[in-house]
Amino acid sequence: GSLVGLSKDSIRYRIKRLRSEGIILGSALVINPYVLGLKSYSIFLKVNNLASEEEVSFIQFLMQHPFTIWCGIISGEWDIAVHLFSKDSTHFNAILKEIKAKCGTNFVDAMYLENVVMYNYGHLPAQYRKDNNILLASARKDTSFQALFCNNISISKEAIAILDSIDKQILKLLAENPQMSVANISAKLKVSFDTIKNRISNLITNKLIIGFYPLLKFTSIGLQAYIIFIETTTSEDDMKFKEYIKTHPNGIFLIYEYCSFVVFLALT
Repeated sequence: GSLVGLSKDSIRYRIKRLRSEGIILGSALVINPYVLGLKSYSIFLKVNNLASEEEVSFIQFLMQHPFTIWCGIISGEWDIAVHLFSKDSTHFNAILKEIKAKCGTNFVDAMYLENVVMYNYGHLPAQYRKDNNILLASARKDTSFQALFCNNISISKEAIAILDSIDKQILKLLAENPQMSVANISAKLKVSFDTIKNRISNLITNKLIIGFYPLLKFTSIGLQAYIIFIETTTSEDDMKFKEYIKTHPNGIFLIYEYCSFVVFLALT
């Protein structure tokens, strides 16, 4: 509240209104898969025209899959995009086989990439914030967990984190409800408030938790989301494009796999 000059009650009221109007669809805890020893993949599926009931059933299957991070219907060369984690390449192949089997005779083709690095994992592009004068100008210091996150995060294969039972329980609760307060987590786990606060701070500074983000309906705020797949042919082009797109004002986030890029943009 202090960052935007409003009371806590006013902030709660506005968030509730944004939810009721369908602008905020929910919230998400964003985890760094690499420090958990997981692999990250993006899958693009081409399918024959699905009947409405079949499409709903297939999308629900993807959304409810325990290793799915997000999925969506897209237009263009591919019909459905899925981002998921897997334990290893063998596990990924099993998941892909499961997806193809669920799609059945409607399956046409699939393209998939192992995501080696993810950059600038965000939710609202810088250009939109600039155009709409969305600035956080406050004389008070930000003491929330959000202040611990890096502005330009880059996550890749790193040392696997060692988590104890308290860390795992905190992650489980936040994955179920990213808005759960420290006090509620403390009460639920019967662990002191300060311990929970310090544990969450450490999970952030050690790049295991990389974001708490609202899930926005972009069309409600005048934005259209795009996924672009780009391949470069030389290491020099690869480096130049990587540096260019990492700071693109319309970028939401960027996934990289050796001369291949999956770019997520939001444009007006």
